[in-house]
Amino acid sequence: MKKEIAVLSDSGRSAPSENMDTLMTLKEIGQLLGVCRSSIYVLIKSPDFPKPYSLTARCQRWEKLEVEAWLLSRKGTAPEPRMKQSRASNALTVNGIEFIGAQNGK
Repeated sequence: MKKEIAVLSDSGRSAPSENMDTLMTLKEIGQLLGVCRSSIYVLIKSPDFPKPYSLTARCQRWEKLEVEAWLLSRKGTAPEPRMKQSRASNALTVNGIEFIGAQNGK
């Protein structure tokens, strides 16, 4: 389903490409990425996340192809989990969650 844009406000972006599949809402981006709205706002502030098209003063959309390309560029870039082995006990802490009786690497 192709959404047409009648008028773009002064967003500093050129009109979306003609062969674009769809424009995505903030909610659709959240569903695609599996994150909440506040996490998307953090992503929007990063320089490598696609810039939105401002349709009106309160309506922004992202080109689906740009969001998918950004997602593919991030593949394999997740940070390594922070692990800490307690010397006093058998506790293993991963990202702040303590596992009692765990052995590191097993």
